[in-house]
This record gives sequence, structure tokens and C-alpha cells, in this order.
Amino acid sequence: MGEKRVDFLDEQFSTSDNMFIILSNFFAFFSGLGSTLFIETPFGRAAMFDLLCFFIAPVLYFLNYKKYTGAEKRFLLVSLLWLVGSVWSNWWRQEPIDIALKGNAIVFNVWCMLVVCISLLKKDYRTWMWFMVGNGISCVISLYYFQNGALLTFAERAGFIGEGGLQEYLADKQVYPIYFNFILKSVLFPLVALVGFPWLPVVTILMASAFFLLFNGGSRSSFGLNLLSSFFIVGYAYLRRLTKLVLDHLILVLSISVVSALLVFSIYKNLALSGALGEQEFEKYEREMVLSEAGMLGSRDDIIRAWPFLKNHPIVGAGSSAIDRWGYMEDDFILPGHSALVGAWVQNGIFGLIFWVYALFVITSFVQHRVMRLREYAPFIVITAVYMIWNILFSPFGLYRGEIACLLALCVVAKDKNWLDIAEMKLMGGKHVSQKRYNGVRRK
Repeated sequence: MGEKRVDFLDEQFSTSDNMFIILSNFFAFFSGLGSTLFIETPFGRAAMFDLLCFFIAPVLYFLNYKKYTGAEKRFLLVSLLWLVGSVWSNWWRQEPIDIALKGNAIVFNVWCMLVVCISLLKKDYRTWMWFMVGNGISCVISLYYFQNGALLTFAERAGFIGEGGLQEYLADKQVYPIYFNFILKSVLFPLVALVGFPWLPVVTILMASAFFLLFNGGSRSSFGLNLLSSFFIVGYAYLRRLTKLVLDHLILVLSISVVSALLVFSIYKNLALSGALGEQEFEKYEREMVLSEAGMLGSRDDIIRAWPFLKNHPIVGAGSSAIDRWGYMEDDFILPGHSALVGAWVQNGIFGLIFWVYALFVITSFVQHRVMRLREYAPFIVITAVYMIWNILFSPFGLYRGEIACLLALCVVAKDKNWLDIAEMKLMGGKHVSQKRYNGVRRK
């Protein structure tokens, strides 16, 4: 009787646990779906997932505080320090209350999204995949409904009046990557993870998309990032030992990345100057690379243009408006902040810089030491990491807010050896391990 009672309780426990995991994955999918679908608010357009996180993150944080690992607590603390820097800079620069509130809310929302994503991942590692599947779908939907504010502005300048899709009014290099990400995240990723789709078509699609985006959209960054990512997939699929060896040597990885970047730039330069990419791209190269004297940085030279302000005001930012009150900019009254890192440092001061530098360290450390243990997920995580590192350094902190929060949450959750062991065992086809038992133990 005693053995039957124990078996019955185990079965009930397992059924309840499985239902909770299924619900967590459903919630992750809908969170990803809402991560790039924007609605109007009194402070401007905001993503549905961002708004939801404001309400549920504080509750989840206090309910699960004792279950957080040291790495998770540390990263959440650093994100709160960024908020302190935002509040301090806005107060010091006497920003208008509406601008200060909006700026502070954007920074606080990063903490909220991290809390929600960490909570999901601690329930089940597959929540990351389902978040990405939803994110890929939502990017396509956002061309037609619940549009992103930045893309909507570009489309309206081109004549969009609220009917049809934004893709008719946007540049090709803004549209094609959206469709590619949908194929990668929402089609290929689940096919590989769930049914064992072969790697060769994935590599072929990734490499083909790199050249397609270069020749049809003139997207230098998408070309280089996709090509670099495809090298990792080849290594994972066919040269796994060599790939592990390379990841174990960070300096070698960085050297290869620099050489690859120089090679990609050289290819682009020759194609642009020869006219193979069209007259528009030739003019763009001359304008951004030659006449601007920014070289490889092109139009992404924020740190150079913002440096006169940053070297004199490294601690306190200019405030959320980024108004140049000191006359550093010759042809503009707004300090540059195109990239997430430079923008946070310019607007929010030293704590904004610390957050993004720490985020870059967390991502690179995870890729170097732990990503291979997540097996079929690893190539897609690396692709996302490569894109997010580029975005942090060179792109505005807009459409990818939810995506970067989910990636950072994965990086810090995976520092827990027990969580990583369980995820790896499940990916290898091992038996189910109760997440409730895992979540109930505090680990450093």
C-alpha cells in the first residue's frame, strides 16, 4: 500500500508539474508575440509585453526572491543601478517631468522584463525557444498591425497613411531582415529543436540570406552577422570538437571575429565601389565611409561624435531628452545616442554604461563557457547573441528590447549548474526532472 501511495503521489505531482510547464511555454510564446506589437499610451507607443511586465514583474520578484541565484540577483541589481543613473541624471539636468518619467520608465522596464524572463526560464528551458518563435511572428505582424513607433515614423515620411502594410513604404534593408528573422526563429528553430531538421539546409539558408540581404537590401550588418553566424553552425554541426576548442580560447574567438569583420568590410567595399550593389549604395558608401571620415563605422560613429560630451561629463548623463545644452554638436542640438550603449551613457550617465558593459560580458561569457551544453539550441542562441552584441554597440534600443532581455535572462539563469545540467539532460532525451524541486533550492 505504501509503495502504491508513493507512486500515486508522484504521478499527481508529475501531472501538475507538466501542466505548469505547458502553461509557462504558452505564456512565453504570447510574451514573444507581444514583444514587438505596439499600442498607444499617454507616453507614446509601447510594446504589449513591456506594459504587461510593469504589472507582473514586482509580484514575481517578491514571490521568488529567495529562489534567485547570486548571478540573477547581481544582474537585477546592476539593472536597478542603471535606473538610479537615469533618475539622478534627469533630476540633475532638471528635465521636464513628462520626459523624465518616460525615460525612467523605459529603464525600469528593462528590470521588469528581466524578472519575467528569468521566472519563465527557471520553470523550463524551452520557454526561450517559444519566446523567440513568438517574437519572429510578431515582427511580421507589426508590419500590418500594432506597428513599432520608429518604423511607423519612417513609413509616414514615405507617404503611409494608415492603410496596408509598412513594407511598401520602408527601405528593403528594413523589411527583408524581418522576414528572414521570421524564417529563422519561427520556422527553422522549432523544426531543428522538435523534429531534428538537418543542419545543411539551415546553413544554406543562412548563407544565402546573407548575400541576398546585401545585394537586395544593401544591409551590410545583416550580411556580416548572418555570414559569421553560419560559420558557427557549420562548426557546431560538423566540427564540434574544433568549435569547443575555439570557444575555450576567447582571444582566438575575438581575433577571428575581427578578421572576419575586416574580410566582410573588404568584400562590401569592393562590391560598392564597383557598382555591383547599385548607384544608391555607391553614393551611400562615399557619403558614410569616405566623406564622413568614419571608415568602417560609417554612420554608426556615435561614440566618436559623443566623446566631447562624455569626456567632460562621464558620470552624470545629459538626461532623457539628450539635449546638447553645452554646444558640443555643431549641426544638431541633440547629443548622439544611436546605439544602446552610447545612448545609455549619454542620457543616464556612468551607470548606463556599466549596465551594458556588464551585459556584454555576461553574453560573451555564456557563449564561451556554457552555450554548447544547450545542444540544438546553441546555434540559434549564438545567432541571437551575435545580433544582440551588434545591436548593443551600434543600434537603437527599440524593437529588440524584449529579445535582449530574454537572452540576458538565459545567460544569467544558465550560470546555475543544476539548471544547466537538467536542461542538458532533457535535450539529450533524459527523463523528466521536477522543476519544482529545482526552484525550491537557492543556489549560488
